[in-house]
Amino acid sequence: MKLTVKTGAKKITFSVEPGTPLPQALAQPGLFVTLPCGGTGRCGRCRVKASGALSPPTAAERRLLSEAELRAGVRLLCQAVVLGDACVELNGETERMEIAGDAQPQGGAVHPVRAPAYAAAVDLGTTTVAARLYALTEAGGAVVASAGRGNPQAAFGADVLTRMQRAQAGEAGALRESAGACIDGLLGQLLQTAGVEAGRLTELVITGNTAMLSLLTGEDTACLAKAPFRARRLFGEAVEAWRLGLRAAPGCRVYLPRCASAFIGADCLCAMLACGLTQAKEPCVLIDLGTNAEMVLFDGSAFWCASAAAGPAFEGGGISMGMMALPGAIDHVERKGFQIRCSTIGDQAACGICGSGLVDAVAVLLESGILAADGTICREDHPFRAMVCERENAPSVHFAGTGVFLTQSDIRALQTAKAAVRAGLQTLLNCAGLQTGQVRRLFLAGGFGRFLNLENAAAIGLIPPALAERTVCPGNAALDGAGLLAIQKELREPLEKLAQRVHTISLAEEPGFAQAYMEGMDFCKG
Repeated sequence: MKLTVKTGAKKITFSVEPGTPLPQALAQPGLFVTLPCGGTGRCGRCRVKASGALSPPTAAERRLLSEAELRAGVRLLCQAVVLGDACVELNGETERMEIAGDAQPQGGAVHPVRAPAYAAAVDLGTTTVAARLYALTEAGGAVVASAGRGNPQAAFGADVLTRMQRAQAGEAGALRESAGACIDGLLGQLLQTAGVEAGRLTELVITGNTAMLSLLTGEDTACLAKAPFRARRLFGEAVEAWRLGLRAAPGCRVYLPRCASAFIGADCLCAMLACGLTQAKEPCVLIDLGTNAEMVLFDGSAFWCASAAAGPAFEGGGISMGMMALPGAIDHVERKGFQIRCSTIGDQAACGICGSGLVDAVAVLLESGILAADGTICREDHPFRAMVCERENAPSVHFAGTGVFLTQSDIRALQTAKAAVRAGLQTLLNCAGLQTGQVRRLFLAGGFGRFLNLENAAAIGLIPPALAERTVCPGNAALDGAGLLAIQKELREPLEKLAQRVHTISLAEEPGFAQAYMEGMDFCKG
């Protein structure tokens, strides 16, 4: 049977098995969808227009959709199951994604390096999956192609915990196949782009956090979702490509790097390698800003690690008009006198706001008096009163000429995310007996960090002001590190040994974390 999807001026048709939930069906051709409430049908925000052979409206849909909407074919994406030929019209917030990897050769062209063998690296992130292809030459490895796309597992839930719950409810196989198919598609795309035969891809490294690697391999994740949070499998091993559903290069060797614990995954260890923490002499910090903000503090002799549940706000998730860093996303906001101006990726018409734009927006709103230090949207006592409007019986801030707005709940989402990061960092400093001023370098990794205005990040209290001038944003350091492991296999064993030596801190069990978290809720530079 066929499913037709219309998004803007585009229309694609592809085959789907009967009984496939609509979010999973959309993920097959690389359509990225987010389910704000994890697909439970609580929020009603995943409205789409659909027709054809679909399951009848559920009780959740009848509760959240009006009779007029139901008659017009409006459905909740998370509740519908494809039973036969059907058509879905997406509303523009969901579209086919092809994310350029941040090591793409200059100008976006394929770098013309020919070699007898090639290696690839993949960062299996919670929100996005990024990949690179390297030509193995006598001089080392040269990037010849890069690509990325949204993680189709988002159809099962925006966060790792929700996905693990779905896995334990009997959908582990579907989650495994979803991740495998995504990686397989990226590998095929890289090989085709570079004009490389599949047989020449000999080495593949796939990194990710402990939960993501467990979901990829079909490992039981129950132990990761409840105390005492001890992983049954920490990887640091090679597996056969076919076991992961990888058909693009079935003969290549696949290495899954070692994780340190349930909280500190292989992606964090790979980022440490790429940023040089494994060779550091002075105190430094690495924070990978994402849904799970993994952080590492080197105190001069030992490594202290923790993972803070920041949530998806930094990547545009859980925000009313949040989106990933795609064309049309507001990525920067600034104030010029009595005007607040926004810029968008690709200079396209604004259709949402991504993480860097969100941080800028909050910093500007604070400076302009629209936001109080506690995050409350102020209606009066500032010259920008026209920007504050009522939306669903609550104040919201509308950016003139864009159609984009931020609600009070959006502001709270960023508050909790940045409070988790600052409290996690402060807890690590306390454990190591260090002061902020003793840290010589802060590495702010991840795609979000790459485009972050550090002055604004300090203004809202996301990073300590004392470290703003010592901060480096290396981009996707996890992918960088995975690439090093793919090219230089001799680095694997030392990194595995390091993973066994780091001190993993459970933030929830640290007595000072809760207090630091509450203090971190306010938007201030302290």
